[in-house]
Amino acid sequence: MRLNAPNVESQWLTVLPVGTPELPFDENFLKRIQTDGAEQALWNWLPRLSGGGTSFESYFGRMAKLVEQGRFFPMTAFTKGDHENVGGAAFLRASRTHRSVEIGFIWLNRDFRDWLYFAALQEAMIRRAMAWRAKRIVWNVSPRNDRMIGALERLGAKRDGVLRSAYRMNDGSWSDTVVFSLVQDEIEGRLQSLAGQLKDAF
Repeated sequence: MRLNAPNVESQWLTVLPVGTPELPFDENFLKRIQTDGAEQALWNWLPRLSGGGTSFESYFGRMAKLVEQGRFFPMTAFTKGDHENVGGAAFLRASRTHRSVEIGFIWLNRDFRDWLYFAALQEAMIRRAMAWRAKRIVWNVSPRNDRMIGALERLGAKRDGVLRSAYRMNDGSWSDTVVFSLVQDEIEGRLQSLAGQLKDAF
């Protein structure tokens, strides 16, 4: 299964791949991120891209090229009932050889910045990664992003360690990255635990 195939499995959210004819990764999608107030947070926490420019608009344009090249697989999520946009995430650094993939570009809209929506989105992303036959799922987080670190710890991801001065950020500074992961023999147990928590909450 492709990472960006349709029909992402989720009991709690409708999760759709972005970069398709039905939902293009274009100016309208950019406006959705900007309207929902996620632009500044993404700009602050995402590492610099080669050719990404000095504005979020140019950075977004570079990401659009990565989508076209099959190197970046964004998803966006909606509530099941009224189809409100919850936020999104993306798969990147996917390696079929090593069966590993990273989940990043995580954003939640103002009205959904709650751990339960974060967990529901991550559960859908993890299930898709497993359907792709991932043996290792990775998250990279700035050590200054306490909220994301806490959310991943609550999710049950394991802290692998810190890579020092791993990324140049958009403001020109250099940042360490805290590496979290789940590997194959841990994932199913975490999914079962998450399903129980989400069932009680939704």
